[in-house]
Amino acid sequence: MNTSARAVLVLIPALVVGACAGRPQGPPRAPGAAEAERAMAAPNALLLTSFDADSDLEIDGGELDAGAVREFARADDDGDGALSPFEYNAWAEAALGGLHVPRRLEFDSNVDNSITRAEFEAALRALMQAYDADGDGRIVRAELIRERPRMMAAPEGMRRPPRMPPGGGRRPPMAAPLSP
Repeated sequence: MNTSARAVLVLIPALVVGACAGRPQGPPRAPGAAEAERAMAAPNALLLTSFDADSDLEIDGGELDAGAVREFARADDDGDGALSPFEYNAWAEAALGGLHVPRRLEFDSNVDNSITRAEFEAALRALMQAYDADGDGRIVRAELIRERPRMMAAPEGMRRPPRMPPGGGRRPPMAAPLSP
């Protein structure tokens, strides 16, 4: 094989590797994506947005009440007027994406393992009040968005904790002492 053929065989793989290395990893990013990644909405905020019946991008007390009635009916599989822990967990899986936020006990105010419609509605009203930053009785989208905490660097002089080895950092069992 002549020298020019060898050069081509060496250059082609090098060019392919170089072209692949220069591409960004993952899907293309939309303009403003860095800003969007700093914001987040909790699953309960997404639930509240589903209560916006008139699509005016605001949730008022009437919409909250209607949404609470609708969601309670959706959750109450057996129609007995109370949610068991199983019914609540199934509803939370579907409505909140599996992240049980708010937690079941935030709805079960008397901790009797049964959530009545009144308890369910009261918990959603308390949730609305927590999001209603200006206290005007309605929630706008801006009140539902939170800034995602940024990762903070460890202060100078402090080290990060060591990573745990496989097995959770447990030591292997001690070997029996060797007999003389």
